[in-house]
Amino acid sequence: IVMLIDSGEADGLLYYVMPFVEGESLRQRLEREGRLHQRAVVEIAQAVGDALGYAHTQGIVHRDVKPENILFASGHAVVADFGVAKAVTHAADHSVTRTGYPVGTVGYMSPEQAAGLTDLTPRTDVFSLGCVVYEMLVGAVPGHWPSEDAGRLRRLLEAPKVHRQHLDKLPGSVEQVLVQALRL
Repeated sequence: IVMLIDSGEADGLLYYVMPFVEGESLRQRLEREGRLHQRAVVEIAQAVGDALGYAHTQGIVHRDVKPENILFASGHAVVADFGVAKAVTHAADHSVTRTGYPVGTVGYMSPEQAAGLTDLTPRTDVFSLGCVVYEMLVGAVPGHWPSEDAGRLRRLLEAPKVHRQHLDKLPGSVEQVLVQALRL
């Protein structure tokens, strides 16, 4: 986790201060390499999962897990931008999420987050990490939420044909993990 040095509000806008991380983001890596090898995906997902797990034990939900917020410091994945999570967690009136616009990024938001719910659980971050893993493996975000049938069958039935071509090349257990992460 990239350390949060300070946060606050200035002229009605929230801000946070963190150290500069020399290295690229996962977004930059995906733009350069496209889909990633399964081994790299597992390493990145484990590092991000560990960071999020620690945050969750501290009562903090990140709320904006996406490739732009995963940075590589000396080749190791670290999670940045916990500022929104801290600001939302510590805001006395929760005004950050009561404007009618959910905090997060479309394409990575869980259904409850997209609905504007403010009492989010770690499940929200698990969903977002599932979207990131999907993108690393397939080259695009899922673009849909799995149905109950997909959950029962443990297959992403609604995946577009071009996604299905990549998913079919993965071990079945990988798709099962993705379905679990992305389930409603």
